[in-house]
Amino acid sequence: MTAVTLRTGCKVNLYLRITGRRPDGMHTIESLFYPMPVPADTLQVEVRQEPGISVSCRLPFLRGPKNILAKAYHAYVAAAGEAPGLVVRLEKRIPVGAGLGGGSSNAAALLSWLEQQTQALGWERLRSVAAQVGADVPFFLLGRPAWVSGIGECMETVDLNLDDYVRVIISPRVRVNTAWAYRRWDEAASLLTPRVAPDKEAALAKPPVLWNDFEEVVFARFPVIGRIKAAVLASGASACVMSGSGSNLFALFASSRASAVARRSVAKWQVGWHEVAKGEPVYL
Repeated sequence: MTAVTLRTGCKVNLYLRITGRRPDGMHTIESLFYPMPVPADTLQVEVRQEPGISVSCRLPFLRGPKNILAKAYHAYVAAAGEAPGLVVRLEKRIPVGAGLGGGSSNAAALLSWLEQQTQALGWERLRSVAAQVGADVPFFLLGRPAWVSGIGECMETVDLNLDDYVRVIISPRVRVNTAWAYRRWDEAASLLTPRVAPDKEAALAKPPVLWNDFEEVVFARFPVIGRIKAAVLASGASACVMSGSGSNLFALFASSRASAVARRSVAKWQVGWHEVAKGEPVYL
């Protein structure tokens, strides 16, 4: 069998509120996930005679048996009983430590491909396997805007169409560790500036009210992210918010001209700029 190429998009959090912390240390959230087709990774998947999976990538820390692709493969085998042996080559374009869910997107793409080959599980069981691999993985099976709550296990698709905006992911040249961000938020919670989060209705309005509870602690540690956001807003963005625990930002623009002005305003920081044109759908 020749290698099959799978293209995997990412997601942004238009809204993210930390609602609590469970006794086991896991945090509960409310969030609005929105899919984006860029930046995107690619997976080259090839069937081999030997059982199991081999994962390669130019980034050393994404190779080997602990990669989320290997975790997804073994979870599928455990549920389905079998799967073809695979060689997977991961070409990374989605920034790591960016709040875009690139690893989860990769895992979902591989699970979907395995199910297409074997037809062993069906949708509900496949979604259950995806949830075992990672909290965000089921979202990428859907590929539609979704309201997410709990620790990420509760998910409902929502009607949210932003096609009349230019949508941009802005990638600063820094990484933010998710575990650090949650830990720092816990430490600083009593010291944070009191802010009243918008409700779900506002988050789903058009235009949506963008929000992220992590911004204050992340901007304090990585001030360049806050500066980039401020510059984007000052140059004419309709809205801008940090995605997930950072470091990437998501912005909405009324026109391609407004986007171009903002891009020039942040050029000195050498950011990545990933744009979806007005009118272009984003569903994965």
